[in-house]
Amino acid sequence: MNKGGSFNLFNLNPFSEVQKGINKLTKLALKYKTNKTPQLGHSYIDFYYDMFSDKTGDVKKVLQIGLGDKEKNSLYFWQDFFPEAKVYGIGNNEKYVFKRNRIQTFLCGRTNSSGLKNLIDKIGSDIDLVIDEGIRSPNDITSSFQTIMPLLKKDAIYVIENTDGQQATAITDNLKNYNYNVIRHHKMISRYDRLIVVKNKIA
Repeated sequence: MNKGGSFNLFNLNPFSEVQKGINKLTKLALKYKTNKTPQLGHSYIDFYYDMFSDKTGDVKKVLQIGLGDKEKNSLYFWQDFFPEAKVYGIGNNEKYVFKRNRIQTFLCGRTNSSGLKNLIDKIGSDIDLVIDEGIRSPNDITSSFQTIMPLLKKDAIYVIENTDGQQATAITDNLKNYNYNVIRHHKMISRYDRLIVVKNKIA
């Protein structure tokens, strides 16, 4: 539940039904062989589609924490889904750092606070969406969040993927100064099939 007050981002329910059929973002996920869609591993796509399908042209900057390789990479479907956006990514493997079209990636560890601050200074704080692909310790995920989120514009959205119930609790215990929602489908593909969606509190 949301400990930050009565908050339900984009009217998403904490336990949501999976949309019937295949939406545009699912098609892109399958095209680029990412695991954010149920067919390949996780049920995130329908939530992202619900959040952004009617505002794809409004998203101008996306930052993803975590990189795939140069061929299987969700950065490509963010680029296609948000036609006006510059898409940035960070990872700790130099061989996956590249620049192509509206995508640019950087070598930076998620707990390297000075490196993350320098990155935000370089690409700008006017980021609309941050996606943390998770699969790290709650402390590491929280460290990235606490460094990046205060630097962003007030209406930025920060999404944390790949957490189980225990991890989600540990992370949200550190989000008391933010509005957040923990969402998952009524039928989970794996115990890590959760999203934590966070926004700044607007005074």
